[in-house]
Amino acid sequence: MIKKECTFLFLFFIGGLIAVSCQNRASQTDTDTLFLRNNHLQLILDLRGGAITSLNVTGSTLNPFNWSLPVEKQPEINKNGYPFQGHFISLGTWGMPTEGEQKEGLRLYGEANLKKWEIQDSITALSAKVGFKGTIEKLDVERTLHLYKNAPVVRVTESVTNRHPIGRMYNFLQHATFGGQFSTKDLQIDTNAGRGFYQKAAYPRTSYDSLETNSFIWPKGVLPDGPIDLRSSGSREMTYLTSHVFDENISMGWATALNPKEGLLIGYVWNIKEYPWLNVWHQYIDGVYYGRAIEFATCGLGLHFETLAKEDLRFFGKHSFEFIDAGEQITKSYTLFALPVSKRVSEVQNVNISAGVITIYYLEKGKLQKTEIELD
Repeated sequence: MIKKECTFLFLFFIGGLIAVSCQNRASQTDTDTLFLRNNHLQLILDLRGGAITSLNVTGSTLNPFNWSLPVEKQPEINKNGYPFQGHFISLGTWGMPTEGEQKEGLRLYGEANLKKWEIQDSITALSAKVGFKGTIEKLDVERTLHLYKNAPVVRVTESVTNRHPIGRMYNFLQHATFGGQFSTKDLQIDTNAGRGFYQKAAYPRTSYDSLETNSFIWPKGVLPDGPIDLRSSGSREMTYLTSHVFDENISMGWATALNPKEGLLIGYVWNIKEYPWLNVWHQYIDGVYYGRAIEFATCGLGLHFETLAKEDLRFFGKHSFEFIDAGEQITKSYTLFALPVSKRVSEVQNVNISAGVITIYYLEKGKLQKTEIELD
């Protein structure tokens, strides 16, 4: 149930990889695709790589996750896998594996996008349980998706199990990627993230020294060619990525993608203890602005584990990796919501979840308003 208090109804890569938009997978067979739906939303999950490829508000054909990176545009080590698309995950390593890891079969962003995920329990219109077993890194994933019966909200819980006989460093990144009609220059990213820095990508970076000294605070970024409002899209004819941590007094992270012209708001909320980093990606290819991504993660430095182990590269106390022991299972969750919005909405100022209610504070015609979503 949605409650509104407003004048008018208020009915998320390192490197410049090329991407293309993708259409809804209506032609896929039932063995490849899962559908969840209630009176507010329809979600499509592609079992080939485990990505959320579509999220439609009831009555609308607009798909914010209309984005894909075909296998032929990925690095050679990713051959025989599936496209990166929509909201996918990176598990194990982040960024390119080392030369030795590549020889052992490790891929960019891990095995999740190599596998056809399996259905692990009975499916209903509102819930599904899927997963895969990692044959190379021995990291297994179980994912439960639950669409609330009377709210435009999805709760996703994922458990990672390490089947190696030794503990290891690893990373887990949620790559929520927006494209197509939703990802235009009208798209704005808002978040409660704080200190950040720019990654080595289209902009050169010779080292990750002095990151704290040269850091900036969201949304006022500083790129090598000058200041930038990190909320905006298409203001730089460059692909870039900035990485951020959160203030110590914040326990809940949130990030939203707002396109008032298209009348849609997508939002994510998560526990910062589980995902202490937020990476925000802006993609610009061959003179065209393509997409954006909200990437909440255990990592914010796209470096090999060897480098992270040898050097103290903590950023305001945050390591860019997590440790998982032999046989250990680590569980993380996030909440995803989608709402139609008035074209007069200009900015999201805060999102929180308390006592079974999501509260979204936003500016509409310059005035602070709020919408409440009851999770039932």
